[in-house]
Amino acid sequence: MKHILINADVIEGLRKLPDKSVHTVVTSPPYWALRDYGIDGQLGLESTVDEYLRKMVEAFREVKRVLRDDGTLWLNLGDKYSTSNPVGRGDTELMYPKNSARLRRGSFRRDKEDVIPNRFFRYDLPEKNLMLIPARVAIALQNDGWIIRSEIIWHKPNAMPESVTDRPTKVHEQVFLFSKNPRYFYDAEAVKQEQTGNSHPRGNGGNPKSADPKSKIRANSSFQDALSKSFKLPNGRNLRTVWTIATQSRADAHFATFPDELARRCILAGTSENGCCPHCGAQWERIVQAEGGTIGHGWKPSCSCEGNIPIPCTVLDPFGGSGTVADISREQNRSSILIEINPDYIDLQKQRLRINEQLDTGICSIEVIKV
Repeated sequence: MKHILINADVIEGLRKLPDKSVHTVVTSPPYWALRDYGIDGQLGLESTVDEYLRKMVEAFREVKRVLRDDGTLWLNLGDKYSTSNPVGRGDTELMYPKNSARLRRGSFRRDKEDVIPNRFFRYDLPEKNLMLIPARVAIALQNDGWIIRSEIIWHKPNAMPESVTDRPTKVHEQVFLFSKNPRYFYDAEAVKQEQTGNSHPRGNGGNPKSADPKSKIRANSSFQDALSKSFKLPNGRNLRTVWTIATQSRADAHFATFPDELARRCILAGTSENGCCPHCGAQWERIVQAEGGTIGHGWKPSCSCEGNIPIPCTVLDPFGGSGTVADISREQNRSSILIEINPDYIDLQKQRLRINEQLDTGICSIEVIKV
């Protein structure tokens, strides 16, 4: 395994990578008008949503270039509300860590909570509107040629409380699954969920006993039972679009990290556990066989290259942050490339990756590139 950490603006960093060189992309870009991470030129501090969308499209156009034709993009984004007072209180203000470098340099005006920036954002919407930033980004990328394959709801069971009384408290964010082409690599078996016992094709759960006695479905109970059983897979059910995953905090990282399990699911689904061809990069495919009531797994190459002794697949995070994607990639025997504009976070990534004796045995290596 090899882990490459690139200290650069996202566009500059991506331009250092060859075409079609990564297998999957797992990332959470800075959200618009939410936080300042203490570095000039960062994404997310644009004065308007339209400018933010333009920069996101530009960045992910480069992502598309470095992603293999059979690759996937997993994109996590959060939303926000408009406000008539860009430097006022409420659930819309720009937040940043109290110990951030920008705050220490005195470039922000302080108050008792250390949360009000000296900055203006134009919302172009009446006050208190949910801005639908994730949907706007997804549509902008779709219009630029990406295929949206799924919208996943990341449900946070330990979400922070909100001081609002005129709407429900928000406890979710979106994760979008994109692809470059209609056909792409996706390992459904790697992310199968435990069978719940109530999987069903539609309607009343395929259980005639739960139907209204007057319903005509009752007359077709044998058909419904057979159909329901056909949807129950012996090794679990297909991954659903609602993921209940608790948030994680890290004492040494900026507070925008997403949890290990979220990154793990995306990496497992988007890359082959058995690796890829060292010559053409094609991923090995899983073979699933059922014999005697048990499920067996094997692997086969998806290319005809000679000497195809597989090597780890490569995962890219163009907004590397604290290094979660690299850490989980190593855990799952994948290589990774992280791009991060803030040199302080490159140091965090190095520290996180070095807390593992694999580095001392030569199994994995770190390369840091400053652009």
